Amino acid sequence: MSQIVTIEIICRRHHLEQQVIQQWIARDWLRPDPLGEDDYAFQDIDQARVSLLVELRDLEIGDSAMPVVLSLLDQLYDARRLLGRLRETLATAPAPVREMLGANRHEG
Repeated sequence: MSQIVTIEIICRRHHLEQQVIQQWIARDWLRPDPLGEDDYAFQDIDQARVSLLVELRDLEIGDSAMPVVLSLLDQLYDARRLLGRLRETLATAPAPVREMLGANRHEG
């Protein structure tokens, strides 16, 4: 069972002020589950997003460019997730289907 990670823990781990995290939430760059008025439960995906935001901030990605960068990264992650599911589906497909797809891959 995973433990609840609160905004205080996130701030401590990443050396951030709560105000920064709350700004990211207000801008919809981060979407943790609300626990109360000013507290949140950060799931693994939220914690990974905080790490990403910290890295982008360290790269000096400005606030005006951040939504575009986040949108592009989200699209990339979604595409990777879909490709992974497609790969799993193809792995269980009948051999003739896999062979046909393999042959078509080399024709293009």
